[in-house]
Formats: sequence, structure tokens, C-alpha cells
Amino acid sequence: MNNLYHLICENSARPDLARSVLDQLAETSEFDLGTQARSLTDPQFRMVADWIVSEVLDSAKFNAIFTGALFHMFLTATQYGGRGELVAEFEMKVKISRSQLYRLKDIHLAFGCLLIKEPSVRHRFPMESLKLLSSSGTEQAARDEATELARKGETVTIKKAKEFIANNSLPKEPAGHEEQPSCEVGLLPSPDETEAIDTPATPGVLWRYCDRLVRVIIEPASKRTVDLDAMIYALREALRRIEGERMSDGNPSNQDSNEEQYADVG
Repeated sequence: MNNLYHLICENSARPDLARSVLDQLAETSEFDLGTQARSLTDPQFRMVADWIVSEVLDSAKFNAIFTGALFHMFLTATQYGGRGELVAEFEMKVKISRSQLYRLKDIHLAFGCLLIKEPSVRHRFPMESLKLLSSSGTEQAARDEATELARKGETVTIKKAKEFIANNSLPKEPAGHEEQPSCEVGLLPSPDETEAIDTPATPGVLWRYCDRLVRVIIEPASKRTVDLDAMIYALREALRRIEGERMSDGNPSNQDSNEEQYADVG
């Protein structure tokens, strides 16, 4: 299979390039896409980024699946070479909020292959239904039921999407059996695995987590209305950046130390 990033660099002026990239992306796994992105030089990355921005801004071609697919390609490439800061630049250029870009990416990852290969079912999914069904907390079985309904020629309404999600959600613990928080803000997994935080809850802190390896305290970057979805996407981006920087710097794997550390588990 062609390296999609190199394909863009070598054929950026080709009028049918976007269609070709979309078709091939539907057949490319996340692992393979990451492998392809790792080989990009900085000039190649800039060429790819400029092409993606241009395509997203082309109103004649704009649609959710297309934009989500291209942002997925862009985001994958930012994991390598210390390019994480360029996500904010991309957001400003395409004039789409970062939380919306991540939602479109999630739609692509959940339904892109289906909607690219079977364009006849695209119009059976309203945008809000796609957002609900592609969220990280949705079981695959709910998506499969929605897909089956769309293939029968019926519209997957928001009401139907919510029904599929509810019918396939994991059962909740009975009332009164929920695990109690170990601290006022956020959850601590268990007393044996965690260290206590003696300080009181700090105003503005939304969530707190700590265990024997890490302590995480989450605060909003501004005093504006908090968009929890956007914060979750920002945290994902931060983790991806850490992983990308480790690989880019050629840091040795911690596998041996991890195996020793968890050798007594289970």
C-alpha cells in the first residue's frame, strides 16, 4: 500500500487526490498510518499540512467524514518530530474548534470506513446521531445496530441512536453499591495503591487522581464555561504528544523495569 503522506507530497496538484486519499485511508489501520507518518521529514510534513488545510477550507468538498479523516491524518503526523504545538495552528487556519475537530475525527474512526465504502448510507445518519454513536463510551454493538438499520434504508434518528446506546450499555451498579470516592475531587483507585492527598479541595480543580506512579490535577485553563468534552480531547492530545516525543527522542523502552514492577500482579 502507498504511503499516504508521500502520495500527497508527490501529487498535491492532482485533482482527484482527495478521493484517492480517502479511499486508501479507509483501508489503512491506525498502526500502519502511524508507521507511514513516522518517516515524514519536516518539509514533507509542512507540505502535507498545507494540503490538508487547503482541502478542509474548500467548501465544495467539506463534509464531516472528509474533515475528520484528514484531521486524523494530520494529528497522527504531529506525534513525531515534536510537532504537537502545530495542532493549535491547524485549528486557527481551518476555523473549526479543536473539540469539534476531535469529534469529527472520532466519527471518522467509528464510521469512516463504512461511509466511504457505502456512500448510500451516509444520508441515513444525521450529524448528531453520528456524534452520539462515535463517542468513546459507546459500545460497538450499538454502532452495529445503527449500521444495520441504515442499510435497511431507515434513518438513524437521534432518538434511535440513544436507544441503541442505552440498550447496549454496560449495566450499572445497584443503588447503594457504588464505590465511594477516596477524596473530595476525583477518585483514587484503592487505599493500597494510592497515597493520600491531605490538602483540601482547591477551588477551580475539576478532577483529581493519584496512584503510586502519577498524580494528576485538572484545572480549566480559563474561567469561561467549561467544555468537558474539549478537556478530554486535550488530555488525549497531551498523552499522544508524550508518546510521540518518547519515540522521536529514541528513549529506551521501560519494558524491563515495568515487568519487574508488575511481576507480582495477578
